[in-house]
Amino acid sequence: LRYDPGADAMVIPYVAETGAIEGIIKRFMQPGNGPRYLYNAEWRKHETLFALPQCLPGGIILVEGALDAIYLHQHGYQAAAILGSSLSREQALLLQARGFTSIALGFDNDKAGIEATEKALDTLIETGSLLTDISWIRWPEGHKDANDDMTAEQLAVAISGKQGLI
Repeated sequence: LRYDPGADAMVIPYVAETGAIEGIIKRFMQPGNGPRYLYNAEWRKHETLFALPQCLPGGIILVEGALDAIYLHQHGYQAAAILGSSLSREQALLLQARGFTSIALGFDNDKAGIEATEKALDTLIETGSLLTDISWIRWPEGHKDANDDMTAEQLAVAISGKQGLI
């Protein structure tokens, strides 16, 4: 993770299971009229999940953005980011192949995030996933996502209060 003052952006590497950097995420802090995120063109982000290589099989929290996943890891939670607004079929199959049986969907607390949650649930079911538990995390009122200036206590309350979907 590096800050690029010339672009007012953070540069975040995607580190694969092999330890190699396979992708670069540039997160603009004040996007204005431009994009909020840029990804290197050759990286196929729909086939990977940010921070998944750092997670052990079992339970995981899925979020939309890399900074959300980083924030959750800093607080001791296993989390991976879809890097977009919908979980792809390839990402769902990757979770299954890695042995994740419990997934908490912690997408943004807005209309698009709720739609992403519904689509992700459909994708997980359609791929024939072997999940035994899928739940939904509702972030506290006034907080859009996991990285939205929450205290460790607020984060713990939101995660412990997750609602089962299947």
